Amino acid sequence: MNIAEISNSLSKKEVKLRGLEDIKAVIDSGDEDLTLIASQVVRFKEYISTIESELRKHLTPNEAHGIKIEAQNTGDRLNYEDDEVYSQLKAQLKERESVLKMAHKSVGLMLEEDNETIITKVGIKTHGKETIKITF
Repeated sequence: MNIAEISNSLSKKEVKLRGLEDIKAVIDSGDEDLTLIASQVVRFKEYISTIESELRKHLTPNEAHGIKIEAQNTGDRLNYEDDEVYSQLKAQLKERESVLKMAHKSVGLMLEEDNETIITKVGIKTHGKETIKITF
């Protein structure tokens, strides 16, 4: 299937399914250099992202060709740092995080500044995952 067929005839779900089917067929065949394909895909993805980013600057709200273009306001972000109490609490939290990281890494027990209270080691919220990083 060529790019025009994908862009004009398939839903988002169908595009994803088609991509998955196509790459599985390539992998299962064993005939292709997967690193070469990855290099081409990464470059093409960057190319398409650049085009999309620039194109968005010139689009107006519209619905056509199976897509919907809407203007959206992301909302204002308050600057909590302007509040002295917030800034102090944030600094205290960062300091506490640092202490808890040290306690987690330590072999023995760690004590609070009063030298009497044991710092409880916190558990792991989520474990890190191995990922593949591709750069060019």
